[in-house]
Amino acid sequence: LFIDPGTLIYCILFCQISGPQIKVLGEIYQEQADSRRVIERALMHPMWRYVRSHKGHWMDSAGKQRHMGSKAPISVWKQLTGLEISTSKGTVEVDTKVERCLALLNRDYISGTPYLQINSKECPGLLAEAGIGPSPAAEQGGGIWMRQVNERGEVGNVQRKNDHAWSALAY
Repeated sequence: LFIDPGTLIYCILFCQISGPQIKVLGEIYQEQADSRRVIERALMHPMWRYVRSHKGHWMDSAGKQRHMGSKAPISVWKQLTGLEISTSKGTVEVDTKVERCLALLNRDYISGTPYLQINSKECPGLLAEAGIGPSPAAEQGGGIWMRQVNERGEVGNVQRKNDHAWSALAY
């Protein structure tokens, strides 16, 4: 699991790592949810049955923070699922997240397959953030995040919003 426990969008990516490849098999892209609600939804997700290991899961370092008197998301996950979830030591800069994700779009020089494979039917939030299809959180302002593109097609700066699923992947 790769998790971004955001207050606007709480995102979980169900991934399989096979050699150098990351396969994103499914997602939960929940608007304005607390950890308990999202965990309940995750436990009912069809991909949950494949979550076997109690280690190897990642969460944004913000998962250690407490908001408005609630427990830190990482603690709630441990309590309700028993999963050991790692976090980055600090905030990962937006440029670093983008470069990590863009590197996954390269192809393995031996097999010729992309390092990142996405189940397009099950990951609309991840794809929408990359500019492919409508965002499941359009009412919350969800949409493309990786780079701004102007009307002439020129690529601009990294956007600092709408990076919930790709941030989860970058950790």
